[in-house]
Amino acid sequence: PFVIKADHTAITVVGTSFNVSKNKDRITINVESGLVNVSHGNQEINLQKGEKVIVSNSNPTLHKEKDTDKIYNYYQTRIISTRNTTLTELAKVLTKAYDRDVSVANTSVGRMRITTELPIDSTLEENLETICRTMDLSAERNFKGIMLSNKK
Repeated sequence: PFVIKADHTAITVVGTSFNVSKNKDRITINVESGLVNVSHGNQEINLQKGEKVIVSNSNPTLHKEKDTDKIYNYYQTRIISTRNTTLTELAKVLTKAYDRDVSVANTSVGRMRITTELPIDSTLEENLETICRTMDLSAERNFKGIMLSNKK
């Protein structure tokens, strides 16, 4: 097996497919198949297919959850598939997938939830158009990137 380390968290791979996503305040590990051992400090848990764990600075306790969202599989499936996903989370994935900063204007927009499938082979502009049309939003472009906001 091999071990991936992110801050004080170690992920041991035992013949599996999985995703590790890290931002400044949390690490999310999603397991697609097989078994992954996650340790953080003196805690350790095993994750199986369809399970995830989120380790955050505010709550370092390892707690296993059912993973119903397939949003992080886009690199394999070529589709960003969301199921009741917040726009904040979708913006993070779009930022990573297209290497372009996508954000939400405020917490109200960020908490909006969407269920959709966005082909990764489509352009970012095409997928943003789908999101904006579906959620009745606008995509404002500025020097920092693209911000999803309520229509004015």
